[in-house]
Amino acid sequence: MLTGWEVDQFKLFGFVILRGLFSTEAAALRAEIDFALRDAFDEDYETDHRSSTSTPDGEVYAPGSFLPILANGAPVSGRLVADDGRLWDIAEQLIGDVTLASPALAACIVGETPWHRDGGLGVPWIRFNAYLDDTRRETGALLAVPGSQAAETTERVIDHLSRLDNTALRSPDLLPAVAIETEPGDVIAFDPRIFHASFGGDKRLRWSVDYLPLPDWTNTRQCELTRDLIVELSDWPAPPRWHAWRDWTAARPLSMARSRAIDQLSRLGVPMR
Repeated sequence: MLTGWEVDQFKLFGFVILRGLFSTEAAALRAEIDFALRDAFDEDYETDHRSSTSTPDGEVYAPGSFLPILANGAPVSGRLVADDGRLWDIAEQLIGDVTLASPALAACIVGETPWHRDGGLGVPWIRFNAYLDDTRRETGALLAVPGSQAAETTERVIDHLSRLDNTALRSPDLLPAVAIETEPGDVIAFDPRIFHASFGGDKRLRWSVDYLPLPDWTNTRQCELTRDLIVELSDWPAPPRWHAWRDWTAARPLSMARSRAIDQLSRLGVPMR
């Protein structure tokens, strides 16, 4: 469980570092990611599988392989997103009642990620990043602009960046940021609405998962928007054996935590395939 100081840090700055949270799982998680990416992409393991775009308030994907990792070949990931309970509990400490918002995602990052933010639904949400290689400022550590999730700050930064071209967005010194340096076992909990980027380094393996605030079930529009974002966060190209949800939802027996997560996703209308 987080301390009050850690919760306040997240709410104020948009991120908190959970040192050693996955220290027990780091080696197995790294092996699982390496196996899954090699199995899915073979010789294309370290190449781009989505087009790279970047705008001040748009999506951006670093060159590399990205793979949903909740199929039967990834038992560690399947346990961590709900059964284990730690990430779920931390997410609820930070933003209240949540729903799982994406399958776990394995990634081999092999290039820079220009400055961007992920707006989501315009409310606080949680992404947990676990890098399975040492990351430092010069070797691809996550750079984050503290407090930039605040609406007024967001608008001013977007206006500031709108005067620049995409080349400028690829400068690590463009915004006043901190480098969140980590070693295997550390986990970063951050609000994707903060402006963030990464530069430098060679390939680095990363595991991530998202949680969104649980919508008001009586608000049809809010439920629809939540569902649509979860579908978007689940939509990564992958071979059939690495589908996003099917094995994970079909496993028996189900833990109470996994059953709760599946019930929420089903109620939202998320296709569990």
